[in-house]
Amino acid sequence: MMRQPWTSTTSGGAEMGEASTVARATARPITSSPVCVVDCAMPLMVEFILHSQSGALNLPYAVRVNGQIQPAYKDKPKKLALRPSGSITVAARSGDEVALHLGSDASADWRLEPLYAVQVADKNVRVHIREKKGLHDDAALLVRAKSAPGHPQEEYEAAWTGNTWMQFSHRYTPEEVASRLPPGTHADVAAAVKRIYQVLLRNELRVDRADAPGQLQQVTLEFPESEAGNCRDNIKGFDLKRDGLTRVHPGGYAALINAALDNGVQRMRISSCWRPMLGSVAHRLGLGLDVTYIDDVHLNREELITGKAKSAGADANVSDEERRRYLAWMAAKEEVKVAKEERDRQQRVGGDQEQSSATDRLQAARAAERNSWMLWNRERDKNEPLKVRAFRQTLYRCACVRQLFDPWYIEVDTRDQIEPMPNEQIKGDAIQVSHAHHLHITVEDAKVFP
Repeated sequence: MMRQPWTSTTSGGAEMGEASTVARATARPITSSPVCVVDCAMPLMVEFILHSQSGALNLPYAVRVNGQIQPAYKDKPKKLALRPSGSITVAARSGDEVALHLGSDASADWRLEPLYAVQVADKNVRVHIREKKGLHDDAALLVRAKSAPGHPQEEYEAAWTGNTWMQFSHRYTPEEVASRLPPGTHADVAAAVKRIYQVLLRNELRVDRADAPGQLQQVTLEFPESEAGNCRDNIKGFDLKRDGLTRVHPGGYAALINAALDNGVQRMRISSCWRPMLGSVAHRLGLGLDVTYIDDVHLNREELITGKAKSAGADANVSDEERRRYLAWMAAKEEVKVAKEERDRQQRVGGDQEQSSATDRLQAARAAERNSWMLWNRERDKNEPLKVRAFRQTLYRCACVRQLFDPWYIEVDTRDQIEPMPNEQIKGDAIQVSHAHHLHITVEDAKVFP
């Protein structure tokens, strides 16, 4: 009788190894008895639990078992929601080695840095991966935690430091630049962007674009060292030009350069590129770039809330009349809130006349609120620097740009055909408030962030 493979399968929420296989064995007969002895490997689970210290985020990941990327991640990574913790569960068998690819390295284009590898023995495995701020010597090595005798699983602890973030954040090479630029990018711009990944000698990049004989456009990008504090505080030996600028998607630089050259901008200050442990996942994946100045315009409108100018350039961005109209709108919003509460109360306890009066008050308050909002919008747009408006509109049209947030407008999706919303700097809205003092673009790359 020939030996026949026997396979046991399971279903559920685990990330499976080979399809849904959790155990394999071979059946063989004993003499003429119909009873078979089956050598069956114990179905086991490996659970990676990631704990973020730096806020909630969605982190791309892929799973590798015994050196092979699992089929579920063949074309693109999945996203793990850290709120602030999240877990990845992998079905495994005794003897398997299971590892993770994280961040931009989880993209199908790379997967060069398998991390947190564990060897499965005869118990389930749980690995706690804890993000640690500050400068640390510990690498992404596992340390077996103490378990009580008879504990049903192996427990491990692992460090997740700034250096680990840099390890799994892809550093682009000069050879990768051309295929990641927006369609139609001028050869002069492509050559300039490529110099970033050859590592700049100075903290600036000058771009000259010859549109036609005698027609030369120029822009200089500044990369201040003062803006790299987060990286230096969390990564030993960090160098902005070598380790930070080169981990940003080339399409982001090209988008900003093209917008500057198309609109006569000659200087641009980049305030943030790739960074770990701070802010949106776009920056942590190398898909975000921030701008604080285009020429002498400081992209800052914090005065709208504070009433105090942050700089001479910012002062020009919020007129006295705009602030007056903004405060009038805020007062009108508050009146709507009060009027609605009164209408709701009268509907519970009031007579017909009181209910009608409260309803009329609410309708009037809502009309006044809409009118005051329109007046504020009109005054804001009237004083917006034309150079800023043109710069933004060019970025909206760029194939590489998926999001654009700035002190004037918030555009969460440049493809949805919905008009961007004004940046109202509403307290509690993290996107609006945190982009009152710079312009941010998010580069679209589904292989990095699906």
